[in-house]
Amino acid sequence: MMASLLYGVHPHDLAVFLVVPMLLLVVSFLASYIPGWRATKVDPIVALREV
Repeated sequence: MMASLLYGVHPHDLAVFLVVPMLLLVVSFLASYIPGWRATKVDPIVALREV
C-alpha cells in the first residue's frame, strides 16, 4: 500500500530511509540547541528584571 505513495523512491531504498530521518534529527537538534545555547548566555538576574 505504501509503495503506491512513494514517487521516485523504491520501497526498499535503504539510503533514503536512513538519510531522511537522520537529516530531520539533525535539523530538530539544531532548532532546539541553538536557542538553548543562546539562552545560557543571558544573565538570569537581567532576564528576571526585564519581565
